Amino acid sequence: MRSSLNIIDELKEYRQFANFQRVLEVTDNLILRESFYEGSFIHFIADLNRDVVWDLELVGNSLKDKKVDLTVLDLGCGDGRLTKFLNKNSITCYGLDYSEDQIKKARELQPKISRNFILGNVLDFEDFNKIVNDKDINVITTTAGTLNCFNDEQLDVLFSNLKKTFSNKREKQKGYLYFPVFSDESVNFFENNFKGSYSVHCFKDHNERDLIAWTSLLYDVSKKSLLQPTLISNVNEGELEHEFSFTIDRIWTTSEIITRAQSYGFKVSSIKKSEVKGGGAENAPFNLIIIEI
Repeated sequence: MRSSLNIIDELKEYRQFANFQRVLEVTDNLILRESFYEGSFIHFIADLNRDVVWDLELVGNSLKDKKVDLTVLDLGCGDGRLTKFLNKNSITCYGLDYSEDQIKKARELQPKISRNFILGNVLDFEDFNKIVNDKDINVITTTAGTLNCFNDEQLDVLFSNLKKTFSNKREKQKGYLYFPVFSDESVNFFENNFKGSYSVHCFKDHNERDLIAWTSLLYDVSKKSLLQPTLISNVNEGELEHEFSFTIDRIWTTSEIITRAQSYGFKVSSIKKSEVKGGGAENAPFNLIIIEI
């Protein structure tokens, strides 16, 4: 885990983040979070996605077009919004996440399908291979933006594990990837819209405590990444607690994912155009890539 000094050094690269740098230097009672999948950040992301359904509908409607029996695995399922949506629409789906906090929250939010949420790591071949075979998975999918959590090395591990798992699968039916990904044109959108300005978001956690998040979004062209330092403060009377996370998401574009998939011998079946509806990247061009493996 990165220390506050490590994060301060990272923030120093960007003048837009000077205020966050200062916060880390002077704030007491500060809890560092490695990602948005821990602590109060889970509730922050859940609140941001509360009314967002376009990516669920994009994947769900496309899966309904398949005229074969499907058993779906939702990679990086988080609090289970896609897993819940697909099961509600008569598509058997399991949710996989490496975060114990996220799996716990998913099971609490969806008690009727709590057994469909699995703690596991897609980057661990033995772990992933067992899950795919035990559940007889033939479709792998994600919500919008999940692939952006993988850096270059991790994306290679993901595709390598997919190839090995489906090559060795006991039942030799075709497998499919349904990957929602930003279009190539979205790079211009990111450059023009994410320049490091600040925003404030108020929300509540599962205990109905009032929380405030101060956040900033900056697209680094050289790293092809979206940088997001975020400070969450508990503002309830008698309590004062701060949590901080600095996430760096690699923004993978359609052509990059297609090139990576083809390098592993996968075939791109189709591309469905869409756009982001809701959330920070409103109206950014987006695609659903359907890949045979």
